[in-house]
Amino acid sequence: EFRRVLFRSRAIPDDDVRMEIACRNRVISTDAYNRTMAMIRGARGRVDETFTLTFRCSSNGAWLVASGIRRALRDALDHRFTHAEIDFARDFYAAEAARGGNGLFDEAPWRDVVERHSGRLPVRVRAVADGTVLLPGEPVLSVEGPGELAAHLEPLLLRAFYETAVTTDAVALAGAVGAGRLVEAGKRSAISEGDHLRALAALSVAGLRATSNDTAALVWPELRAAGTTAHRFFAAYDTELEAMEAAIAACERITLLVDLIEPFAGIEKVIALKKRHRAKGTAIFMRLDSGDLARSEEHTSELQSHSDLVCRLLLEKK
Repeated sequence: EFRRVLFRSRAIPDDDVRMEIACRNRVISTDAYNRTMAMIRGARGRVDETFTLTFRCSSNGAWLVASGIRRALRDALDHRFTHAEIDFARDFYAAEAARGGNGLFDEAPWRDVVERHSGRLPVRVRAVADGTVLLPGEPVLSVEGPGELAAHLEPLLLRAFYETAVTTDAVALAGAVGAGRLVEAGKRSAISEGDHLRALAALSVAGLRATSNDTAALVWPELRAAGTTAHRFFAAYDTELEAMEAAIAACERITLLVDLIEPFAGIEKVIALKKRHRAKGTAIFMRLDSGDLARSEEHTSELQSHSDLVCRLLLEKK
């Protein structure tokens, strides 16, 4: 009876099975409007065309650092289509049509991919390397081939914009705080492990070398695991300063949280502790992660008066 209960508890839910099957089928991995255009255009959509991918804007309004390009191309092109995959897609779209969904599917070009091109999409791609600095609107990559087959790749290739945006912001931030001083600590707020790993791949292009994600430190040896003190740690002591001193005494390198009680007072304490312990060789860093203080009306005037203090903190070497 125990074995039967254990087996039932480990059963894979139907939606997980469907997700795994669907994600393996690259014929289905597109937007429905691409299928619609393929059916409307017919033979006209099978002549060679060239599509160019550009990113129209940047968070800094000036430049972009391309990232995720190699990964997007690998995801899009490193696949060999089969007749079985096309059969599955055909049956799925027929079922969609039967229940009132978009069931349009131009099957013939896909059969041609398998029979004439050994399952590989007959496209040619040119792209910039990850880490390339571009102006908004400059070409990132181009895809040339049978029009609607090349357009089929659009959703996969556009995902590079997310990693490019992450890298661009990280390069700007690293320029403000100093090279090699950027540490990522967003594992708990990530949508999924996979999404967070993609973000960290983008951050590594910007020079990130430390993360709180232990999984990422295993995947990419150039990243080292880095942790900080947490809110619950400070709650175990009578005062914020007492908690900071305890953390420093226990570690040769420590990052102290400073926003448990009052952020700017916490910054002052960290600067004082850095000066006090510098001769001992203890490396003390700061973590400020709650809210957007720069835009908070409550702290606007205080932020201005502490601007020189923040600059001093960023310029500290240890």
